[in-house]
Amino acid sequence: MNVCWITIQVNNMEQSVKFYTDLFDLKIANNFKVGPMELTFLQANNLQIELIYQPREDVINVNGGISIGVEIDDTNMWFDKLRKLNIQFNKDEVVQVDGMKYFFIKDPNGVTIQLVDKK
Repeated sequence: MNVCWITIQVNNMEQSVKFYTDLFDLKIANNFKVGPMELTFLQANNLQIELIYQPREDVINVNGGISIGVEIDDTNMWFDKLRKLNIQFNKDEVVQVDGMKYFFIKDPNGVTIQLVDKK
């Protein structure tokens, strides 16, 4: 079984696409509209993220409890880079457990992203 994609309901498509393409070097694989709803698929290697924007006031933010884990190579470099970019951190610290380092940030829609250095 393979995961096809991770879906994130977004508040601002442009801001969300910029966040994921700039920080994680994801590329736009597809972008289209279904009625008033806009969908953008971002991809890198075998990871695909589907961003959905629905311009309605009655859409409930369903992103609570979701997190995305992204493997990185240099914890300190990423931590400093994201801090300089004023990215929102869950906690302003790097955790080290069993030889693994990680920290958590939030995307523009409140989705938690865990950046993990397994080395």
